[in-house]
Amino acid sequence: MIKLLFLITFFFLVRPCTGLTNPPETELDNLQSIFSAKTPRNPLYEWSYSFASPSKITLNGSELGACMSLISSISFDPLSISKNEMNCSYNDDDFFNYLAAVPGRKCDYSTGLEEALKERVFAQGYNTIAPTLLYSISLSLNRGNVWNSILTIHQLLRNMARYQLTAFYSYESDSIEQKLFWERFVDIRGDLSERGDGQSGDHPGSWYRLWGIMLRRLEDVAEKRSIPGPLNPYQQTDAEIRKESRNNSWAKISAVGAEVFKVVGFIPEDDRKKVFVNYEGAQAANQLAHFLNTGLIDYPLAENQLERCMEHSYLIHQ
Repeated sequence: MIKLLFLITFFFLVRPCTGLTNPPETELDNLQSIFSAKTPRNPLYEWSYSFASPSKITLNGSELGACMSLISSISFDPLSISKNEMNCSYNDDDFFNYLAAVPGRKCDYSTGLEEALKERVFAQGYNTIAPTLLYSISLSLNRGNVWNSILTIHQLLRNMARYQLTAFYSYESDSIEQKLFWERFVDIRGDLSERGDGQSGDHPGSWYRLWGIMLRRLEDVAEKRSIPGPLNPYQQTDAEIRKESRNNSWAKISAVGAEVFKVVGFIPEDDRKKVFVNYEGAQAANQLAHFLNTGLIDYPLAENQLERCMEHSYLIHQ
């Protein structure tokens, strides 16, 4: 029954790809209005986001992680977590340099499905894409590989957010495509710079950082060609439980460190509250890691939890 519900939800929320590699032509008819609607408040962009929430939003990372685990548990493809299906061989140092966007890094890790995900994004309506929907789409594209699903999201979103910083990224885009892309994503902050009143939240930056911290945490999860399920859960040993607890703590520390140790002048922004997005991303990854290790969801689920997840109940408007 739950798979049927997911299939119906997925059918209506994830419209099939129409072969688009660029925004639809109809969206480009009136470019003047696109850029004259609001004066950009974020120095990173030549445009302003149109759907900034007028009220504060709290992201509940634990519930998001539980939702991602639930979506994973009913995947139509066999679940796995493998780092052997990327464009480069996995290496701890090289992958850290990738996440940190170190200039001259050995590899920009990718899955080759970033353009396919981009097409799916442009097939959605404005202000409709929340983290659970994006993860559902990517998990389907990546045939159940959880690691690659999150990497595909991170690589696409980071490139679309930071393509103009050519010293750190190599990606072709422009401000028109960038705005049309990010208009499809819901506000996950509630304190974006577009609100004014001294707010400085970065819409695109917050979105891609959420997935980057998840990758950092999931590096610790052992590769699995099959994930335990609720009917045959894996009982962790005391040593494994202690290790998972340590990894959970390190993920939260990394969430803070990602902002504290940002190179001065790297990006002309003042968004110190992004650390809270990082932290909740770590919380989500901790939930997902527990599911990948045991097959169990360590979070109280409502009877209609899947429906709640797809309505992004983990984004709490205050």
